[in-house]
Amino acid sequence: MADPIFIILAAGKSERLGEPKALVEVCERPLIALQIERLRSISEFQIIIVTLKDLEDDIDQIIEIYENVEYCINDFPEKGRTGSLQIAMNLLENDVEKLIVVPVDRPGWSRETLEHLIRKDHSSCPTKDSKGGHPVMIVGNDIDIIKKAQPHEPLNSLFKTNRFEVNDSYLHLNIDTKKDIDTLREFAESLDY
Repeated sequence: MADPIFIILAAGKSERLGEPKALVEVCERPLIALQIERLRSISEFQIIIVTLKDLEDDIDQIIEIYENVEYCINDFPEKGRTGSLQIAMNLLENDVEKLIVVPVDRPGWSRETLEHLIRKDHSSCPTKDSKGGHPVMIVGNDIDIIKKAQPHEPLNSLFKTNRFEVNDSYLHLNIDTKKDIDTLREFAESLDY
């Protein structure tokens, strides 16, 4: 099976947090850079970031130091994550066999979890305490289903993922509040990439 393509979703409005999640400072760099570097520590696979027009200059400046990383703009983020994925998929020239979706605000996965996910040959996601987490890998026909879906349809209503249990203490970390940023920093300091 072909190498996966990573899609980092960073087009949310961040209304609860009050600042762009992708630009939250963690370990002396923006969260989006931390996510890129963690993905890069595993592979040189293509990364596509879906972001907002308001963040374009910041994202462009951040990614210029990385190879094989590009971004696209979602002008209608209120339509949902499926719409963001569709925008990223429109950049891809060839048929894609594997996508790994990495929401910028869900960074609590471990290197081992991502490596395990990459080896899967069916749509999958990690779980902890019987609750699904991220990243999510989308494979084969499930990619075609997303292409044909309405932008507002939730991903979990479009296809089923095979789940595998992990021990990632921060798997369910979701950056929504200032308190979550404190937890994010604690998590980031524990990373060994």
